[in-house]
Amino acid sequence: MELQTKTERREKTPETAKCPSLKKSTKKRVSIRGTTEVKLGPQLIGKNGVLTPFDSDGYVAGMSIIDRLFTELEKIGSGDFGDVWRGENNGDVFAIKKSKQEVNTGDPNKFKEIEMLHILPHHPNLLRFHKAWLEKDFIYIQTELCRTNLLEYSKNGLDEKTIWRIVRHLLSGLDVLHRNEYLHNDIKPENILVGSNGFFKLADFGLTRRVDCSKGIEGDSRYLALEVLLNNTTSMASDIFALAITFLEITTNLHLDTDADYKVKYKTFQIPDRFFVGRSIELRSLIQSMMNLDASKRPSCVELLNESRIFEKLTEREKRSLKIRGESEEPASECSEIRNGSVSPEVPKSPITKKPRTVSPKSKTPKISPKISGSPSTPVQQPLPILRFSSPDNSPPSTPPSNRRRQIDRTGPPPRALSFNII
Repeated sequence: MELQTKTERREKTPETAKCPSLKKSTKKRVSIRGTTEVKLGPQLIGKNGVLTPFDSDGYVAGMSIIDRLFTELEKIGSGDFGDVWRGENNGDVFAIKKSKQEVNTGDPNKFKEIEMLHILPHHPNLLRFHKAWLEKDFIYIQTELCRTNLLEYSKNGLDEKTIWRIVRHLLSGLDVLHRNEYLHNDIKPENILVGSNGFFKLADFGLTRRVDCSKGIEGDSRYLALEVLLNNTTSMASDIFALAITFLEITTNLHLDTDADYKVKYKTFQIPDRFFVGRSIELRSLIQSMMNLDASKRPSCVELLNESRIFEKLTEREKRSLKIRGESEEPASECSEIRNGSVSPEVPKSPITKKPRTVSPKSKTPKISPKISGSPSTPVQQPLPILRFSSPDNSPPSTPPSNRRRQIDRTGPPPRALSFNII
């Protein structure tokens, strides 16, 4: 089977009308309010899966949380594990995901996704979590409401400027996970959401695990690295590979098939030039480097963000933010404290409304707070390394001297007390 675009796939395999089933369905009508069977009252699902009675402003005992706290309910999506609803509360709009199956009380992993949502730090490129609760044995997860997912967003094609923006946002979000020693394990366009503010966000953390607990993870085989398919062990490098397949899909509009021979062709980058017509050699070589068959040779998120070809695509504000981040911020060293809840992740403000942080009169030197909670990090004396990716013809592209990044002058006055986000 030859590689083909999604458009070519649709033209060759037109949809056919399905024969209606003669068997009458007895499936119950889907409702966000759950079944009518009387069960225990609603309970909040906290850190480590601890259940506590639901206690929130506006909630009345004996009444459904959905009925009491949300208005204008509307079903906006459905997946293998749950339905997603839109609801308003005090003028704010949220997404509420309700599990399709009643929770199995004997399942030790029944609250695994919610436990991960409690642990993950707040970041503009990670889906914002608000709360979760158990009601009538169904799990409800309340998050920020996003516009759509990346699969739908890219179905009519994307210009390269937008693709580079998506690259920056997703690398930034994945970098936060990796710095806290977590693996996503299920990166694909369906699990990437487009926020109302235009930020691209990693979502669906049901398979997220600690780096040291990565054995036996299953994801979408179309995006899994070959080493994962062989030994079923994921790593930070396998997350990079899955992200590269995502970039490949939105760049070339490539149809991803589950056929084994077909998957081998695109996963080993046996992709004809016609798929990259109108795309830059920089974008193509970037994706190819992230899909290196040798996992140890794939670049990390930090190396990619500091790579000259990505750096040159940033706005001036993003360049300044990345320089400050690379010079002053180190990976979080107290992940265990975050995991145990003794350190609360810092909530970054929107880059549109962020104001300069005022400096106390008693302090002569302002400090820059790292985005990931933990002990304040000290400035790094050496800048992060810059990778030089090879182009598909194995000849390294040249970088004009004028476009090289300059070292930050540390001899001048101390930096201003500002905090930046990568956008």
